[in-house]
Amino acid sequence: MKTPLIRPLGLLVACAILFPVSMGCDDESSEDNSNQNNTPDAGEACPTPTSGPTIHSGEITADEVWTHDTGPHLITDNLSIQAKVTVEPCVRVEIAPAVRVNVEEKGALIAEADAERPILFTAQEASPWGHIHVSDPGVARFRHVTLENGGANGTTYSGATLVVTANDKRPLKTPVRVENVTVQGSVGLGVLMRGLSGFSEGSTGLTVAGSGASSEFSYPVRMAPEAASTLPEGTYTNNAVDAIDLFAVPQDVQANVTWPARGVPYRIDENIVITGGGHLQVAAGVTLSLGEGVSLIVEGLGAGELETQGTSALPVVVERADPKLAWGSLRVEQGSQMRLAHTKLRGGGADPVTWSGCSLVASGPNDLPLDPMLGVTDVTVSESAGYGVCLYGAAAFRPDAQGLEVTGAGAQSHEADFKGLRHPVLIGASALGTLPEGEYTGNARDAIHVDSHLGVVGEVTVRDVGVPYDIGGDGHLVVGSDELSGTLTLEPNVALLFEQGMSLDVDINGVLDAQGTSSAPVVFGSAAEIPSAGDWIGIYFWGPPVTESTLDNVRIEHAGADCSCVGFSCHSEVYDEFAAVLILDWLPSQAFITNSSFVSIAGHGVNRGWTSDKVPPDFTVTNTFTDVALCAQTLPKPETGQCPETLPCP
Repeated sequence: MKTPLIRPLGLLVACAILFPVSMGCDDESSEDNSNQNNTPDAGEACPTPTSGPTIHSGEITADEVWTHDTGPHLITDNLSIQAKVTVEPCVRVEIAPAVRVNVEEKGALIAEADAERPILFTAQEASPWGHIHVSDPGVARFRHVTLENGGANGTTYSGATLVVTANDKRPLKTPVRVENVTVQGSVGLGVLMRGLSGFSEGSTGLTVAGSGASSEFSYPVRMAPEAASTLPEGTYTNNAVDAIDLFAVPQDVQANVTWPARGVPYRIDENIVITGGGHLQVAAGVTLSLGEGVSLIVEGLGAGELETQGTSALPVVVERADPKLAWGSLRVEQGSQMRLAHTKLRGGGADPVTWSGCSLVASGPNDLPLDPMLGVTDVTVSESAGYGVCLYGAAAFRPDAQGLEVTGAGAQSHEADFKGLRHPVLIGASALGTLPEGEYTGNARDAIHVDSHLGVVGEVTVRDVGVPYDIGGDGHLVVGSDELSGTLTLEPNVALLFEQGMSLDVDINGVLDAQGTSSAPVVFGSAAEIPSAGDWIGIYFWGPPVTESTLDNVRIEHAGADCSCVGFSCHSEVYDEFAAVLILDWLPSQAFITNSSFVSIAGHGVNRGWTSDKVPPDFTVTNTFTDVALCAQTLPKPETGQCPETLPCP
């Protein structure tokens, strides 16, 4: 409802008594107040009004046009817009303290001007006004408009000057368009987008400044994660906290969404789940500021995808909101994909129990075949509380993965909850061939941690990535099986270091191809901080194999732990059969270990644990044995006759 005020000369005194100077009873005082309230300078394009002011309050149920000549327009009590209100260029709207303007479901507020004739919504007094609240399917259009000094609405609307509300049912609603709009001086948030509400197509040039000066709600904009793709280009600095707050219901992404770079971080304080086939793209130059324990999760059941699109000049950054508190992880689950390009992950890994303190997690199937679900291109993971990158189960890197750097992993490994979580990468044995070349140094433990429980199936080539591989798991790293073939190829300078009590088992359908060089041997050794003889069991070769293995220029050290094997060779009658290499129940065609060294072995060097009358291959011809506790090689059992009474130690 509007009430025009006629201002004949004889009533100027009465006008001054009835209305404060800020209401514009006379031209001079109105101009002064305009400057005081930072009104855009309209210059000569906006002449002095002659027929105002006009008062508005209550309900508007029929279309209205608010003209400049009848201004200023004074909203003295809460206003409910249930029809179309058009605000013309040059109009100044002054709103009383804590008063709200509600654009209802059938309403429309159209305030469209130009740079020379802007529109201003401002406080009528020193105290802030409430807000403009647009409730979908009501609409609002703002062009060359300033909304200033609002937000007196308490915690319900978080001190925002512009509030937009839609329900949380998809699809996304976009009831508000802004073009060259400024929201400044809000008590709390500048703009609050509730539910699944966003800015409409064509929105651009939004400036939000001075938000949160006197409130706990300190961001320029708060909106749902799925709505962030509608955030206009603009300026979001000079607020109490310069970040876009992605905190609203629903807290998931089920559509194709791009988070654009807008010059300030996105603040995330609750987990965001990409599900239902959703595809979240994070544009180049975006920074995600995550709260304590917060994760971005690509849910497996929904076949979703998370993609970062950084560049070398404009990387995507994921960092701590609080420098002292680790965020959770970027996590992709079975059946979904994650592809990261030119991305820096800093200070994640808050969960030591479920996700081993990892910042980047791929949770794959429990059984083979491999699921290549994690893509990385020039990605850096730094200062993880525990591991840097974890690939669980049959998770693997995508074939095009390259340029992974992990440093500072195990940042909290000195704490009881994170004890032992200190490697740059945790990965399954069958996925080792997918590990990209990169940099894996500067961590609490500079080694790739290999989970052995699924074994090696298929063709797996382990490359030299500059650090060794620590082999852990359920006691045995098995290559092949009775039914499935597996080939483990180790390139020169690769070192497999086995945790206490572990062994490498080459099954009948397995092949171990380890061919180093004299200057870059392949090493099989101990993962202990201070290695010693007998730290791990050794290498089993079960047979007869389909294809014999080849070991050339390798170094086997600190093996010879209890293998619980008895009765395979003649030496079992005198000695334990512990050995660095155990060839059990088959006769090799030749000595398939050549030009190699056995060092610091608690048992025998090679246990020739077969039964045959044929001349056995001799493993001492080209190999060296240093600090071997028992024999360099044992004597096989004869097929006929008995073992000699005096056993040589050849």
